[in-house]
Amino acid sequence: MVVVCAYLGRSMSVAQSIPPAENPAPATLEIVWQQDASAYVFARSAAGDLTADGVRIGLPAAVALPFARGKVTVRRLDVRELVRLADAPPPLLELGDGARAVFAVIELARRSVLEGLVHPHLDHGDGWWYAFWGATLDESVHETLERIADALPAVGASAFDGDPAATVHDLYPVLVDQIARDRLRATGVRLANPARSRRPGALELFLEGLTAPEPVLPRHSGYAALERRLSRWVNDGLDRLSAAPWQLALHLDERPAGDGPEALFLELWLQAGDDPTLGLPAALVWNGGGGVFSFLRASDPRRDLIRQLAELEPILTEAGIELDALEPTEVELGPDAVSSFLREAMPRLEQRGVPVLLPSAWLRAPSRLRINLTATSGSGTRASGLLSPAALARFDWRLAIGDAVLTEEELGALAAAKQPFIRVAGHWHALRHSEIERALRFLERRRSSGGTSGAGIVELVRAVSGLETDEAGLELGAVTLDAPLAELLRGGDRRFRALPTPAAMRFDLFPFQERGHGWLRLLGDLGVGGILADDMGLGKTVQAIAMLLSEREEAGSDALGPTLVVCPMSVVRQWGAEIERFAPSLRVHLHHGVGRL
Repeated sequence: MVVVCAYLGRSMSVAQSIPPAENPAPATLEIVWQQDASAYVFARSAAGDLTADGVRIGLPAAVALPFARGKVTVRRLDVRELVRLADAPPPLLELGDGARAVFAVIELARRSVLEGLVHPHLDHGDGWWYAFWGATLDESVHETLERIADALPAVGASAFDGDPAATVHDLYPVLVDQIARDRLRATGVRLANPARSRRPGALELFLEGLTAPEPVLPRHSGYAALERRLSRWVNDGLDRLSAAPWQLALHLDERPAGDGPEALFLELWLQAGDDPTLGLPAALVWNGGGGVFSFLRASDPRRDLIRQLAELEPILTEAGIELDALEPTEVELGPDAVSSFLREAMPRLEQRGVPVLLPSAWLRAPSRLRINLTATSGSGTRASGLLSPAALARFDWRLAIGDAVLTEEELGALAAAKQPFIRVAGHWHALRHSEIERALRFLERRRSSGGTSGAGIVELVRAVSGLETDEAGLELGAVTLDAPLAELLRGGDRRFRALPTPAAMRFDLFPFQERGHGWLRLLGDLGVGGILADDMGLGKTVQAIAMLLSEREEAGSDALGPTLVVCPMSVVRQWGAEIERFAPSLRVHLHHGVGRL
């Protein structure tokens, strides 16, 4: 390929030498390309003076040039301004050899972009990733650059130690990226979906960066893998692309719907038939031109999308899911549509080999069902300050998913659901069906057996410690106790109070016996047993008799039934004698031998 550049002479190939102008203008335009991707532009007078006169683009700058004495005033142009200068050079200035060479590189870059001799390029530096249009240096482009370098004067390569080849090879890819980027923006091509509401992936951010004003990309963890893919493609040869077709795939994504709660969206994607990790949202395919994704696959993604959509739509329609008629990208699914999709459409799609990707949160781990417990103290207190053993606490068991507690209606829907997905408090949750059944059985047993009321200390401890739910194979969630129960379990009643001698007792308890009396009453009120381990002769029997009397004084003599005392035969008569001596109001019956009841 021979590129004819208008800036190198009328009908003159770059292979020809550049003859000197017969009638040189009073001043010539000179351009010196710099290593920081900018250009110094100035005018050289016939006397050799360097000025910025006649140049009206860029910013003035005083710089030191190796071929000039002291600092001179020039115009500093970025690459976009340099391209504009090539379109409209100063009319009163003749092009110098350096300017002609630079403009020839600009013309070559334009032709390369028009002929598609570019490819997407991802680069990393200074902690950031950048999206560029890389220059494809085929043999003809390489030869043309060498010819331009031969025509570049040494002063034009002064920023590169006088090396013209290094200068043009640095300038050319910068121009290719800028011209390709500006051309796409001018024609309104968007490689990314501007209306997206979900978090974009690395590929989408990269494609968006190829048409952005600046190449720097937002931070994302997926750029390194994408860069390796692009590098393999370039290194293996740009003409050896996989011919594998694109395959239509469906993504079920949970995200906010406008300003409302989160909803489920069914997104259309294309994924490479030979590489499931390579995917394109349908929105990108519709927005991009036919050749936008040619660097990924040789097949046309738009054509593959249209063909496979025609086969997919009847399955979705039968499940009550309607796509946009023209260029469908996604559709929001209500609860009924989600149920129909999972129950009816998804099995048929899997049979046809259509990939369906569920929300990542569902796949990481299904939502855990938790049983929340609210315990409140019953009515009525005993001498110890506690409730009676039979009505210490009332339990309210509730089923929760995540942070949401299910209402009765939601509980009924969960019981009737056949698929392990449910919408609770605006969020979708994936559940294990076996766990659902265990939780429902747990609640039903507690309600049918009266396990929500009349709980004693043993039941309370089992409940708040998680033993009840553990035995059912469930997880205990939030536990809420009212103030009396919370104080009890915190140990506030561990320091029980001593109780005085009952009025009907014909014996004055010693202080240590009053403490024993109070401790026995505390255990009785809690509904648990204990061992009074005082030394022999310190009145353990007297303390027990005091407990029997005070219980009856508090509740009334007719309110309590008989108390069974189990003891060895050697102390049976001692028990009877001490009761008769210290508590004659109590009636004793010996349940032994012929006296058995």
